[in-house]
Amino acid sequence: MTLPSPRWDGSPRPVDEPPGTYLWRLTKHVDELGGEWTYQIFVGRVLEFIRWTPVVYFPFSSYERMTLDVAIRLRALECGVDRSRLGDISLIFEIYPSFFDACAGRVPMPEPDELSMGQHSVNVVALEDDGIVFQHSWYDWSNNGLGYMTREFIERYGTEMWVCRDWSCGPRDTASALEILAKSTAPERVRELWRLPRPRGMETRLSSPGRRFKWHRSYVIESECPVEVLTVENETSATVAVGVLAYDLQDSGNRTCSLVDLFVWPKNRRRGYGSDLVQWAIERSRGQGYERMTACIWKSDSVTGFGRAKSFLESCKFDVVDIPGEGMQQVAYGNRVL
Repeated sequence: MTLPSPRWDGSPRPVDEPPGTYLWRLTKHVDELGGEWTYQIFVGRVLEFIRWTPVVYFPFSSYERMTLDVAIRLRALECGVDRSRLGDISLIFEIYPSFFDACAGRVPMPEPDELSMGQHSVNVVALEDDGIVFQHSWYDWSNNGLGYMTREFIERYGTEMWVCRDWSCGPRDTASALEILAKSTAPERVRELWRLPRPRGMETRLSSPGRRFKWHRSYVIESECPVEVLTVENETSATVAVGVLAYDLQDSGNRTCSLVDLFVWPKNRRRGYGSDLVQWAIERSRGQGYERMTACIWKSDSVTGFGRAKSFLESCKFDVVDIPGEGMQQVAYGNRVL
């Protein structure tokens, strides 16, 4: 894989540094975790900034939703859709010592006295029996990094499941998703459906001098509704992208939309870009007839810390409450009347 010169700071990849190492280093800079823990969701964010290709991120709420999207991606691959256009499905879970002793890559259920070592992230690549096949970066682990995980393990120890895809790829609505999945659909029709034209637009808000705001619209099967991806660029620095926000128009009946993801490049934080993106999302939602916006803070996805993430939502006039629970449940919930 050859990565183009990144636009985030204008400096190209060193010629003696492999693309994979370069991407890994940038991701470490973004997620601020250090060590060996790197989640694919952060890799997707880095790719968005250095390729400047709007990406849709969306968390799955259940095992069934995740496996449905996996099945659709496998069908598209079978019909000749380029693998680079499929996007990624990331699974984040608690990891235990027994994980490293997995026989033939089959992840065992931990023993009662085992303690969690932290969290790990893998890419889901296929379905098998009552579980999934995954690939991760530890190629010296078991079967060249390939492994198998049961549904029971995922539902008990999984913490997050995400899809990350180029905004211009994938099904446009529920009907096209089901058509892609149907074995009776011709391969050429599947390829056509995977890249249907999508509406897109661009706006500039003059009330924020030196900042250019753009929007793109896509679709994710989880919410069965459009998702808008908003981006902000710094016009004073050769139009460098500095922040991205995604929200879905999830429930037109209750006039409720939901903030899905918000990310600002580290060196541009605490300059008002995040607040501007949230305010613009609110204005766009209000203009489309929505009356309420919700937001969830996930266990592993708050790169600046859970407390700071909650404080940020509160500064944007969200009412924030903690939600007790384990596994895939959110740890905090925000609500704002528009």
